[in-house]
Amino acid sequence: MPDFRTRVLVVGAGQSGCVLALELARNGVPSVVLERASRPPRRPELTPLRAAVRDHPLIDLREGWTFTGLRLEPGRTVATVIDRGTRARHVLETEYLAGCDGGQSTVRRSLGVDLDDALPFDVSRILEVAPWDGALGIARTYRRGTAFLVGESAHCFHPPSRSDLSVRDAADLGEKLAAVLTGRGGIGLLDSYEGERRPCAVLEREALMRSLTGRHPDIQPRTT
Repeated sequence: MPDFRTRVLVVGAGQSGCVLALELARNGVPSVVLERASRPPRRPELTPLRAAVRDHPLIDLREGWTFTGLRLEPGRTVATVIDRGTRARHVLETEYLAGCDGGQSTVRRSLGVDLDDALPFDVSRILEVAPWDGALGIARTYRRGTAFLVGESAHCFHPPSRSDLSVRDAADLGEKLAAVLTGRGGIGLLDSYEGERRPCAVLEREALMRSLTGRHPDIQPRTT
């Protein structure tokens, strides 16, 4: 039996996670937000967002809680988490799960979703990434069952892309989930999330690639 139940579980209280939770709350949908760090955010611009999430009555922010895995079941996702303060393991059942846990996303790995880099050249030396590992990667799918990838868990760009790409992911999914959960939209509405947001990430990657090749005209196409 699960220890907790929630309508939406948001993994990660960075920019994407906060925006998603606030969009849900704006539409009257409660959520639980897990954040593995218990210290204040390193990025100053996150401080007011995190405060808004912490103070909202419809959002249960659990700092110091680490997501460790999930199991997809018909109509729900069952997640396992650890409260680092007590070292207790908990099972959470949620109607929908949103992975907003960044480029090294545990949610993405748990879902078995690979990154598609699809690059025509070796950028490891100019991006200072060693070894090269998905520095311009996009998740092959943004959804499995009732679990979704949002923001940098869905597109891991180095150098980072414009932050509004991730914010728009979060706002879009938040609006769609809220519509479905409040009965204002059919469940098929969720199918449009990937179709609308993944092409935006592809366009952003193409712009970054043009920028890289423009600054480094000596780059040779990779042969492997």
